[in-house]
Amino acid sequence: SNDFTIDADPATHLQFMLFGFKGMLAHVASLSWTLLCAEDDAPDFIVSDNPVVLLGVEPNTPPEVIMPLSRRLLLWGFPEGQPIAFECGADAKMVAVMNATTLLNADRFVYSADRNMVWDGIDLLGED
Repeated sequence: SNDFTIDADPATHLQFMLFGFKGMLAHVASLSWTLLCAEDDAPDFIVSDNPVVLLGVEPNTPPEVIMPLSRRLLLWGFPEGQPIAFECGADAKMVAVMNATTLLNADRFVYSADRNMVWDGIDLLGED
């Protein structure tokens, strides 16, 4: 018969995840974190099937991390000492840049609460 069952133990899966995360923990801890809040007149952040984006992955250098948390919030981690011009505020241009980064690092799916998703200042569906 072609019938079979696969049993996956959640504890074993978590152990493998923690083992992988253990090596990344020092890099994650060394990042400076900023919570970007989309301004009232800015578009929403998007998310993809790759919700955590790592940028600038080089040996012995912590990468930047971009992780949308909601339509209006995005967590941004960057190497310590790198200057940042804002604390908590993302205008339309910043949201578009983060959306472009999310979009370009998507594997297959991109999710947006707005049908007229903005990416780099361009309406992706070509609608006004």
